[in-house]
Amino acid sequence: MFDNEKNEVWIELFNQQVTEKGIQFPSEESKEQALTDFISQCENNVDDPQIHVPLAAVKTAKEAPDKKQRAKKEPAKKEYKPKYSDEKRAELELVTKIAIEQIESVKADPNIPTYDFAKNCVIDITAAIRNGVAMLTPTVNREHGKDAVLTGDSLRIYGAQQMALVITKAVADVAGMKVARFTNDKSNAPIKDNSLVFLNGNGRMGYILGIEDEERPQFYATFIEPDALGYYNPRKAMEVINTERLMWKTQDMVQKRQLEEGERSHEGWAEIQKLIKKGYMYQAACQAYTLDTDRIKTKDVTGGKAEEIFLYYESAKQIHDALVAKFCEGDDKTLKTKEFPKEVSILWKKLMKKGGEKFATETFVKFINDFKESKVKEILTAKSEKFGRKKDEIRKSILNEQFNQFIDREGIVL
Repeated sequence: MFDNEKNEVWIELFNQQVTEKGIQFPSEESKEQALTDFISQCENNVDDPQIHVPLAAVKTAKEAPDKKQRAKKEPAKKEYKPKYSDEKRAELELVTKIAIEQIESVKADPNIPTYDFAKNCVIDITAAIRNGVAMLTPTVNREHGKDAVLTGDSLRIYGAQQMALVITKAVADVAGMKVARFTNDKSNAPIKDNSLVFLNGNGRMGYILGIEDEERPQFYATFIEPDALGYYNPRKAMEVINTERLMWKTQDMVQKRQLEEGERSHEGWAEIQKLIKKGYMYQAACQAYTLDTDRIKTKDVTGGKAEEIFLYYESAKQIHDALVAKFCEGDDKTLKTKEFPKEVSILWKKLMKKGGEKFATETFVKFINDFKESKVKEILTAKSEKFGRKKDEIRKSILNEQFNQFIDREGIVL
């Protein structure tokens, strides 16, 4: 009956007056009749101040948002831009300048066939290898393990369906990234400023370099893209490619830290990586260079202070070198699994508690050097007993037995 906007205002005003005056109606019919009369009166006397003022008040209240609505704020628009310090911006400005120059240098090199791709370019990697262009990899790079062969087989059967991402050696140098030849590269191509460094596609590139030219599938690459502020940031690009797109293990996060810190990275991280590449378990590699009894946890790898993590690094190096010289790093994996190195750390800490770090390290190195060859052989050839001890327990038992005999001879009381 009363459905237009003005009538809604009259109804609101009518209800207010009924409430304020406490008017009671004997029936719904009488209330409806009173409302009809009220609306007619309002329509006929809209300019009357008694009608106009309440009408304006009702309209204002109707149009005003309620308190909850007023309190609501528009969510802040997310800004998709990296946050850099002034020092980092200055560094990236130089990297970006070199990157732009290098892209043009690669395009102009007749030995590196390219195809324009917006401001970027697509590089014919297969042809560039054939033309004697050196292919390089960051020394900080994820190990591909057994999947490298599977990847290579897939390349040869189905083709390279995804381009690699590269920078040049000159860009890597200014960004503080160390590079090296691929293990499979036998070409000895001269390394130049515009030699190509693979930030992504290392497994594929390593495989391709290991096969003959006529067997190589067609393989392409493109330069990395600048970030939202227009900077070329190769270290961050490699981190994003390798650690944010894939779920890495803690040991892989070591490489992420090396990427972030560049040349400032503590050498302990690089040494741990070297051991992992030799087949050490991550925990054993950590124990070797920290003399701790456990692995370096993810939170410490990503945010811990290197000087605290590698507090006993120099001592750890001396002891590890002595252990490698005595026990080697063979297929027996005595040093490569966690139990034997853990026991070494426990014994070293007993000596440190007795006489401090220098005393503990010198004493333990002497203990290793004096280790009987017959006992070394027993440790290396230890096998688990069918219904008894595991080989790790046997190795630890021999180590402890020899240690106790050694400290007795040296007159050391722990």
